[in-house]
Amino acid sequence: AKLLGTVLKRPEVRDGTWTQCHTSPSMDQNPSWMNMVAHCCWDDRGHAMMVVVNFGGDHSNGHVVIPPQVKLGIRSYPIPPTMNYTITEEEKVQELGSVQNAAAEVMLNDIWSHESYTREAKELLGEHGGMWFDMKPWQTHVFDLSLLTH
Repeated sequence: AKLLGTVLKRPEVRDGTWTQCHTSPSMDQNPSWMNMVAHCCWDDRGHAMMVVVNFGGDHSNGHVVIPPQVKLGIRSYPIPPTMNYTITEEEKVQELGSVQNAAAEVMLNDIWSHESYTREAKELLGEHGGMWFDMKPWQTHVFDLSLLTH
């Protein structure tokens, strides 16, 4: 309950824009992906989060695509998966869909598990179906999102 309360205090959750992410089946076309629910929220200061839930009592897998209008903070370094990170004014913000660099990467820090993932922006935007998830019953991911520069 404490972790949920901390997530609910985040600025993008309280004051940001929310949108549903597109979900689709894995290559084997099994229907379990229909249990997956995914949404993104973000604000104009670069705070961004994606929530992915297996909303069912069975194992699920499938792809998630982040909508191109989601705004991410641009950072030159990965941030730790903690809840107290604040974006500074000198950091820039960019819509994911307007990324020009084909090799641009997005850091996904899972707030629940403290695991971090790096994915190419084009994958999150739908290349090869999107980011693939393999989820246990009722499993939840809550990702802090940031665009990495190299």
